[in-house]
Amino acid sequence: MIWLLVAAGLVLGFVLWSFVPWRLELSIQGRGAPDGTWVLGGGGRFGPVALSAAAARGVQPRAQAHLFGRTVWQRSLGDSDKQQSEPDERSLEERLESVTSGYSRLERWFDPDALVSFALEERRRVRVQLAQAHVQYSFADVATTGKLMAALYVLSGVLPPPLLVTQDVSWESEDRAALDLSLEARVWPLLLMFDALWFGVRHIKLIKRR
Repeated sequence: MIWLLVAAGLVLGFVLWSFVPWRLELSIQGRGAPDGTWVLGGGGRFGPVALSAAAARGVQPRAQAHLFGRTVWQRSLGDSDKQQSEPDERSLEERLESVTSGYSRLERWFDPDALVSFALEERRRVRVQLAQAHVQYSFADVATTGKLMAALYVLSGVLPPPLLVTQDVSWESEDRAALDLSLEARVWPLLLMFDALWFGVRHIKLIKRR
């Protein structure tokens, strides 16, 4: 009887947990100075999982992963030997054929139109609360500064909430830039998983055996 109650409690807890949203937070910051130095760092958190990374000029990029506040993985990208990738010597026709064959393989399993429609409908499982970008910049060419300022003002005027773009413009004749990105959203990961499984059951195509 006790084990039955425990099992029922676990099932009930799992069902309730599937309807609890996870908080997604993302922050990225970058700076560039006139002397060519730059730094870029960021981090994100999704439920109990957190990721962070940083890079700067003259410093090896480093990344870390955390689970429930404990570091479970960390690595400097310069620890392993860099393998030079061989240049792609394929012609344009061969590359297009590769893309076409990949699309054909997708069509064997799913209807592409249904897949796109499913992805658009799943926005209900991801609710963006804040998506903000703040930029600071100046250029040695003042005309470039003015053009970018006008373009960002136009962009900020047409973006729907909660998307927001703000800027601080400096008219100093030097190349300098700073960027701050932040994102906050609520995600229902288990409901996303259930929807994906149900979509697969309804739309997956069985390959005919020859």
